Amino acid sequence: MRKIFNLKTFLNIFYIVLIIVSFLLVPYHNIRTGFTNWGFTSLSGVRGPVNNAALTVQRALTLALVIFYIYNIRLRRKMRYENIEVDMAIQESEDRRHQVEREYFRLRRQMQNIFDTMEDCVLICDKDFKVEYMNQSSKTIFGEGKGKKCHEVIYKSKDPCPWCFVDRIFNGETITWEHEHEINQRLYRIHSSPFINPDGSSSMIFIYHDITKEKAVEEKIESSDDHFRNIFEHLPVACFGYDREARIVAWNRAASKLYGFRKEEVMGRSMFGTIATENDRQNTLSYIQKVFEGESFDALEWQDKYRDGATLYVYTNTYPLYDIEGHIVMGISANIDITARKKMENDLKNSKMHLEKIMETPNSLIVELDSALNIIRFNKGCEELTGY
Repeated sequence: MRKIFNLKTFLNIFYIVLIIVSFLLVPYHNIRTGFTNWGFTSLSGVRGPVNNAALTVQRALTLALVIFYIYNIRLRRKMRYENIEVDMAIQESEDRRHQVEREYFRLRRQMQNIFDTMEDCVLICDKDFKVEYMNQSSKTIFGEGKGKKCHEVIYKSKDPCPWCFVDRIFNGETITWEHEHEINQRLYRIHSSPFINPDGSSSMIFIYHDITKEKAVEEKIESSDDHFRNIFEHLPVACFGYDREARIVAWNRAASKLYGFRKEEVMGRSMFGTIATENDRQNTLSYIQKVFEGESFDALEWQDKYRDGATLYVYTNTYPLYDIEGHIVMGISANIDITARKKMENDLKNSKMHLEKIMETPNSLIVELDSALNIIRFNKGCEELTGY
């Protein structure tokens, strides 16, 4: 733009000078007198014969002036069009800038409205810790602080916080940390990240989320978990936990006493490599799948094995264990040793079978009497002898 303006000025001046030189120095032919006049010489009356060379120079210079004048007109028109195009481009650029600014401020107002409806405290600060924006929650808790230093508003301190991450934030990092406020004794989870302004400058945005109640609930849950683990560990019933793949994930003292495995020997291992038999693999996996679908089973008679491989019979109750969100975290199995009872039942069964075989023997006479000497039953030998 500046170059075109300077060139235009130069050409106009050059055109004026050329006309003056033409008038002063260039010969021209006086048709009325038939003589050639040379610039100001015509004023003094000096005349000379017609000079063809002078006429040629005059005509050439006149043609040059005409051409230069036409070129100057076209150049001015071109420069006018270029100026119009430049002005239109500048105006279009300004319109776009204004449109972007309007859109930015619209989104900023919308964002501020959203921030004002949040329970979390939101602050925006520049690199010098000067507060540029506070939402309604932060004003309610910390007081109005726009234009002040953030550490003065939040912590009533003249010095920046010793743990401040301002350098890392302005290097583009997003940082989240937990911090207990020294004044109101509330625990906050603070989320901080860089914030880009329309002019390209950077600010910091801080979101303070009060997690005091959440931490109290977590502590209660942890206390409950500890209480549950303590009960689980000291239950007189053998209990263990398992996952979907039948891996053992929990093991109490009674289970160690019953099966003969220490806790560190079975944790993370498959039930089939430790306490369950391969013959029951499909049946066991079927029950595990149902447990993780939410079913519970009571008084199942199950055959496991000891550490030495001997058979172990148990009554088992198995059920899912849920977390606070309602998700199943593991299956729990509580087992009661019934091996002795099972052995007694087998012994009684074998004895009964043995007596039944004796009762069926025809070569001997066997009579079963009650305490009043009444006959309860007798074998085939008695039937053949007595006919009854």
